[in-house]
Amino acid sequence: MMTRRGILLLALLAVFVLATVAGRRWLAPPPHQINRESYEQIRAGMTLAEVEALLGVPPGEYHGSQTGIPHPIPTGDKGPDYQCWTSDAGLILVWCEEAPHARVVTKKFCDVAHREWTTRDILRMWLRW
Repeated sequence: MMTRRGILLLALLAVFVLATVAGRRWLAPPPHQINRESYEQIRAGMTLAEVEALLGVPPGEYHGSQTGIPHPIPTGDKGPDYQCWTSDAGLILVWCEEAPHARVVTKKFCDVAHREWTTRDILRMWLRW
């Protein structure tokens, strides 16, 4: 038979596990659809809000630390005024008209490089070699 202390410890453990699971869901980044398939659905004339709804998130970086995003971002001759979404599946660039219309004029998809970090790479990052 369990003692009062054992029951209390078991209850605290259960609360901790539930809080961890709930906190992880609450703190996790929102799911996104930043990939080539979604890129193909973006059309000229769409509003920025429609693009955000399609991709599931506002412009920003949604990739892991091991993703090689090209720098500088390859904008070509389209100019520097663009919105950018990055993920482990790719980088989506969208150029829009000036406000208040803000409709898509053109778009670009870039593949990203993935690499495995070695112990040496991690040590170099930590020690800033």
